[in-house]
Amino acid sequence: LRSEAESSHDSRWLHNFNVVKMSTAYWRGDCIAAEEHCHAALTYPTARMPTLLLIYRTFFGGLVAFQLYRHVDGKDDQRLKQGKQMVERLEKLNENSLAMYENKLLMLKAEYCASIGEHDSAQLLYKA
Repeated sequence: LRSEAESSHDSRWLHNFNVVKMSTAYWRGDCIAAEEHCHAALTYPTARMPTLLLIYRTFFGGLVAFQLYRHVDGKDDQRLKQGKQMVERLEKLNENSLAMYENKLLMLKAEYCASIGEHDSAQLLYKA
């Protein structure tokens, strides 16, 4: 599929391919690969289009950034910043549809709190 996507030069197809690969890598426990696919997806102009994949890329991108920040040697502040940016994007999306985004936003906020050592706040958000 990758060669078909690359040979098509269709940015929407390539963006979608990378988002799917990102979520697959995340569920397999390979956050490094998931991060690579997230960054690759962001390089295409279609990355900013309001589609269902925007939600997945934002949510999983935030999860990956926070998990790598917490579990990779030498906490990389850039990953914490990227995760926080994903929280901010979901906050904006949440203004339009609480039912669609609230659970994802609460999870990312909990992950952020856990990443910065605010474990009591994280616990409350995980349970919300």
